[in-house]
Amino acid sequence: MEIVKKVSNDYKGVFSTKPYEIGQLVYTFDPQYVEQPTRTSIQHEDKHFEDKIGMYLNHNCLPNTDIVSDGRGIHLLALEIIRKEDELTFDYNRTESKLTNPFYCRCHGLLIKGYDG
Repeated sequence: MEIVKKVSNDYKGVFSTKPYEIGQLVYTFDPQYVEQPTRTSIQHEDKHFEDKIGMYLNHNCLPNTDIVSDGRGIHLLALEIIRKEDELTFDYNRTESKLTNPFYCRCHGLLIKGYDG
């Protein structure tokens, strides 16, 4: 199980408690669908959902996970080897059509606003 860990006063993230290989299932979301996107919701296809772990997943332009579905659920899948205690990230610009709170990322200083924005 992944953990939510406070990194500094204003930064929280999700960190792995064990290693994962490329293509391995890291987490299965328990989506609570919402009518409107929020700062912590995740978009999958044309719907937005909240999840107790997903709400703390941070953006990275070169993420180590991706959000996928297989007809049985929505999952976080490892895109690269993940070591114990690595932060789990995904690229918001690949999943979100428009962010409610655009921001400049910490990884490359790019404006992250979603793929339509």
